[in-house]
Amino acid sequence: MSNRKKHVILFSTAVLLSFMVASPTIYAISWHLRHGNVISFRGAEVRVPFGWIAEEGEVRSLNFIKFPALIVGLNHTTSGFELGKLPDTASRDQEEIYKSWVTMNWASWNPIGGVVQGPLTFGTGEKEVVCMTTFSGPAGSGGMASCLLFHRTWMAQFVGSKRDLDTFFGVARGATMNSRH
Repeated sequence: MSNRKKHVILFSTAVLLSFMVASPTIYAISWHLRHGNVISFRGAEVRVPFGWIAEEGEVRSLNFIKFPALIVGLNHTTSGFELGKLPDTASRDQEEIYKSWVTMNWASWNPIGGVVQGPLTFGTGEKEVVCMTTFSGPAGSGGMASCLLFHRTWMAQFVGSKRDLDTFFGVARGATMNSRH
């Protein structure tokens, strides 16, 4: 085999391996190039953080997924969250929705042994977001968070690494409702 063919094969193999190793990052970048950094969903405008993608779920929700930077990280738990409109909010009192949400979080999170925090309120009026969290350990540990937004008619739910919690809060607090809805 000629020297030139060997170089072409080696170069092609190196490029192919690079793409294979970094494919989660490439996928996330290509998603952002196609969709941008903000997505519209059921009348809401929601920022999609870099490194994350957003896809419509099967049941009235927008699912956010964070991929690891390299394919070797795919076997590790990644973070994710969903955002969606709560059913029957027009016929239910906002205070009733809030109280049942707090009770549900305490009841389901207490038995798993994490430290439950909240409710914590961010913002006021149209921008009010109320959240609760539970995490069991240090910064890299897994846990959950839940937030009510848009006058307690939408809920955002997070499962993943504590390192991604601020990103989740940023998306929940930055979501806006179009005036048409």
